[in-house]
Amino acid sequence: MPCEFEYSIIGHGRLATHLCRYFSLSNIAFSQWHIDLDKSLLLDILKNSNIVLLAISDNSIESFIDENHKILENKTVIHFSGALVSDKAYGCHPLMTFTEQLYELDVYRSILFCTDEEMPDFKDLFPKLDNPSIKVPAESKPYYHSLCVMANNFTCILWQKFYNEMINSFGAKPEQLDNFLKRTTDNISNNYKSCLTGPLVRNDKITIEKNLKSLEQDSFHSVYLSFIQAYKESMKSLNS
Repeated sequence: MPCEFEYSIIGHGRLATHLCRYFSLSNIAFSQWHIDLDKSLLLDILKNSNIVLLAISDNSIESFIDENHKILENKTVIHFSGALVSDKAYGCHPLMTFTEQLYELDVYRSILFCTDEEMPDFKDLFPKLDNPSIKVPAESKPYYHSLCVMANNFTCILWQKFYNEMINSFGAKPEQLDNFLKRTTDNISNNYKSCLTGPLVRNDKITIEKNLKSLEQDSFHSVYLSFIQAYKESMKSLNS
C-alpha cells in the first residue's frame, strides 16, 4: 500500500519551518510533526512516509531514532546536522543560514546541500528538487562544519562588534554602515582570492602596531593577533 506522504518533517524550529516552506513552494506533499503535538500522531506520520527528515537539534537526533527504531527500520532517515556522523541516519547539511524570515523559491533552490559520502545521491532522495550538492567524507565532517561556523558565526561576531562600536562610540547610524558590509561581501563573491584589503595585504607594520596598541584593553586584541597569523597561513594555501 503506498504511503500517504513520501516525506515527513520532524521539528518546528527555523530549519523545519524553512523546509516546509520549500516543499510547499515546490508542490511536494509532506506531513509534519513536532514535540507540541500528540505522540500518537507521530506514529501515524512515520508509518505513512518513506523518507523521514529530522530537522531537530543535534543532540536529539539519535535518541529520536532509538525511541522510534522499530517503525523507522525500513525508512530512509535523514538529519541536517553539519557535524554529526551517525550510522543511524544520513547527513544532509544545507549550506545556508535560516532566519525567522522565510525565503523565496529561487533562494531555496540555490542552497548547496553537503551530504554524507556514503548516502545515495541527493537527486535520488529528492528528485523534485534542483539543488546542487557535494559529498563530504565522514572523517572530514568536523572540519567541514568548523569552516561553516567560522565563516558565518564568527564573522557575525566581528560585525556585531563593528556595528556596536561605530554606533555607540562614534555616532554612526546602522543604515550608514550597511554599504560597507555589502561591499565586503560583494568583493568576496566576485573574487575570494583577491578580496582582502588593508594593512595586512600592504604589510603595513606601523599601522598594524597602532591597531594592536589601540586594542590592548579590548577583548578583540587577541582576535586581531590570531587573524595576523591566520592570514600568513592562508596566503600559503591560496598561493599553492
